[in-house]
Amino acid sequence: EQNARDAIEFLNQRPKDCPFALSVSFFALHAEDGAAEQYLPQPWSAQHYEHKTVPRSKLMEPDYLAALPPFLRDPQNEGRIRFHWRFDTDGQFQKSMINYFRMITEVDEAVGRMVQTLKAQGVYDNTLIIYIGDNGYFHADRGLADKWYPYEESIRVPLLIHDPRLKPEQRGRS
Repeated sequence: EQNARDAIEFLNQRPKDCPFALSVSFFALHAEDGAAEQYLPQPWSAQHYEHKTVPRSKLMEPDYLAALPPFLRDPQNEGRIRFHWRFDTDGQFQKSMINYFRMITEVDEAVGRMVQTLKAQGVYDNTLIIYIGDNGYFHADRGLADKWYPYEESIRVPLLIHDPRLKPEQRGRS
């Protein structure tokens, strides 16, 4: 929330006759390690997830944990410790996942407000926007939590670019 307010304040106060650069770094999608509440979403986002259930990944099946190297299966491994904090039971899994997705929704809404500000100022169609996320995350896949290990779930980094200079046939490509 504070990131969005600061960014919009910058956009509203910037000199309108000069190019500008704005970098916004959201920290919201990180857990509060060791806290009773691991993920701390804003109250308003709860409405989007009422009566929702997050499906369990096939990668949560015990065979995937059993296939890991011994040091990753070790109960003292940090990924296993955090798994127990967040995903040990179906109730914990649902609460953690829904709160995590709520925080993603909150970041999405904040970015949307920044984009609306650019549109209102008439500069959206002349503004390069680069959105890059943090690396992936184990949501109980393989019996792990967090993001330190070299598996697909953990290493991918999302990147979106809005470049209004691109011709329509060049957009939407990887």
